[in-house]
Formats: sequence, C-alpha cells, structure tokens
Amino acid sequence: MKIFFIFFFICFSNLCAEEITFLCKISEELENGKPAKKKNYEQTPIYLYLNKNEKWFNDVKKKEFINDEKDLTERVSFNFIEQKKNFLFRFFKYQTINKKKVESSSFIKFNKFDGYMSFLKTYYDINEKAFFTTEVKGICNEK
Repeated sequence: MKIFFIFFFICFSNLCAEEITFLCKISEELENGKPAKKKNYEQTPIYLYLNKNEKWFNDVKKKEFINDEKDLTERVSFNFIEQKKNFLFRFFKYQTINKKKVESSSFIKFNKFDGYMSFLKTYYDINEKAFFTTEVKGICNEK
C-alpha cells in the first residue's frame, strides 16, 4: 500500500508541477517547407517549458518572456489547448498594440505519449503575407 501512495505522489506531483522542462533532440529542420540548408539544431537541442497553470508552452519560460520583453507584452497573444493526446500552443506577435496585423506566429504541437513535437514559426510582411517559415521536429524528453 505504501508503494502505491509513493508512486501516486510522484506521478501526481509531476503532473501538478508548476513547470516542466523538456529537452528536445531535433531530427528535422525545414525552411519554407523544404529541408534547411543550414542545420542550426543538429548538434544543439532545444528546451521547451510547459506550465499548465499559466497556459504556456514555449521555448522560453513565461516569467523570462515577461521580464525580458516588457515592451512586447501588449503586442502578443497566445492560447494553450490540452487535448487527450497533444498539447497545442499558438503564439502571435502583432505589429501594434491594436493586434490587428500579425508580425510573426509560432505553433507547437506536442504528443504527450511519445514526446514527438513540431515547432513552426512564421514571419509575415507588412501586408500579413507569410514570407518565411521555419519548422523543427523531434523527440522531447522530460528533463
């Protein structure tokens, strides 16, 4: 019985943890939908930070983003969705505080069961037409 409670406590405390860090080994890098010529993450993994309480899942911690990017906080929006199998996170950076024209966006899809993730960033011109995309895919493990 004690083993069950210890196991339950460990699992429950991890699920309710304020923030979970994932170390992601990148297996594929794309630019504008084609294999990237320069592999930026072939040797360097990326970190993703999940905070379900804050509805945040990104490559920068939410607290760090707010502290480091104070001038941007009024020009961004984001949403976090937890599905049965996936976490989805969308982040939009706008050209102005009116939030009418998107400057850049990112979309993270993370499979809870196998750790597979896709992280797409899109950059837009003044007319909101996508002019550049970058996407990394790989496997993440909890750090």
